Amino acid sequence: MELVKKYFKNLVVPEENFFTPNINFKRALFLSWPFYIFSKVVFLICIVMFLQTFMNYIGNFPEEMGLGFLSKFFNYSAIFKMFFISSLIGIIFFPLIALMDYIFWKILLKWLLQKTGRIVTDENLKLIVTSSFSSYIFLIFPFIGHSLKTISQLYLLTRSLGKTQNISTSLSLFIVCFPMILQFCLFISLVMAAYVAGI
Repeated sequence: MELVKKYFKNLVVPEENFFTPNINFKRALFLSWPFYIFSKVVFLICIVMFLQTFMNYIGNFPEEMGLGFLSKFFNYSAIFKMFFISSLIGIIFFPLIALMDYIFWKILLKWLLQKTGRIVTDENLKLIVTSSFSSYIFLIFPFIGHSLKTISQLYLLTRSLGKTQNISTSLSLFIVCFPMILQFCLFISLVMAAYVAGI
């Protein structure tokens, strides 16, 4: 119960994960998994409601019309099965997805911190990254949950870095947002290259 309280408290003060009892990767994984499962269940419920509404809507049109003719080829069960299987695969492989996310941030943060001349231990990096797993709590919100989770994760990583590594908020924010900055620069380069090639 103490770990569950700390998992929720990490949303406000993630740097407290450096004090005992701390939340390691395994604990963070098992505490985050139920929120991921909940989000998938809600997603499937929304899919069912949408498909039923859409089927009822197009069923009101005569078969001679476009939408009415479409209803003959619209396989409700096949579409739902596709979404169900994809969601089930996501739930089953959630530990692997979370592990890849964990390793990615651990390696990236260590590399960038070393570039700034700071020495950080693997244990500190583990606690910084696992503290951000509390962002999965936001998956309880339908539709906007994943966006809130991403924003919250960036905030938790930024705050944890700033508070535990004695670096400025601007620098910690730059380190955390580095992947997105790099992606944006690559996108601009590709657009410019395509534009020049078109000329």
